[in-house]
Amino acid sequence: MQHTNPEIVIAIIAASVLFLLLAGFIVLFLIFYNKKKSFHLKEMQEQQRLFEQAALVSKLEIKEQTLLSVAQEIHDNVGQVMLLAKLNLNKILMTGDNEALMEIRELVSEAINDLRDFSKSYNSQQIIANDFTAAIQREVDRIKKTGVVQIELVFSGEDKLADPSKKLILIRMLQEIFQNIIKHSKCTRVKINIKYLAEILILDIEDNGIGFHKAINGQATAEIGAGLLNLEQRAKLLNATLTYNSEPNEGTCISIKMPY
Repeated sequence: MQHTNPEIVIAIIAASVLFLLLAGFIVLFLIFYNKKKSFHLKEMQEQQRLFEQAALVSKLEIKEQTLLSVAQEIHDNVGQVMLLAKLNLNKILMTGDNEALMEIRELVSEAINDLRDFSKSYNSQQIIANDFTAAIQREVDRIKKTGVVQIELVFSGEDKLADPSKKLILIRMLQEIFQNIIKHSKCTRVKINIKYLAEILILDIEDNGIGFHKAINGQATAEIGAGLLNLEQRAKLLNATLTYNSEPNEGTCISIKMPY
């Protein structure tokens, strides 16, 4: 019976140990590489998210500045011209009773009031100056004056929204929703329910309009238009949850849930 050479045994053991060490090194290297790759990917995604958020904020700031300029232009120029026209009509009416001129005066007065309401509604400084409840009430009153739809507004809880930026974005979202309702929904009634809870604000808007279709994967179809896309972008800035439920001829319900 032949005896195994001890040197061969040692060599085999050494080779096995080296192989195991090499395999372990490779495994550790792969684990480290995958972790680093995953971290780098997350870092790139976060940078992309921050870039997109900054771009959206910049876009909204430009839009707000444009709206402010338009509001100021209406208040300072168009409103003044209309007021002068009304004063001149009053002078003409003083010379005699003219029904046609009186009707024109009433129309000019109505136009002046509408321009003032519009100017206040799109003036971001005035929105920020008021509390959120008052700002929403003013928007609702403005829509009610048109007589297009009946609006029921319900508040519950105490107004806790103090951040002016969040207040402004939410008002812009509400204005966007109103525009979509008036242009597309063909509804007769709208119910707005605002709940000030301990940690979140819930804003529910429901109409009895024609509704809209949704794609199979849950994404909004093209017939909804850019309005809901704008709402989704603004909701991201607020770290808010935006949901909407709608079916053809069954109305639409939009819900916004935002932490303070």
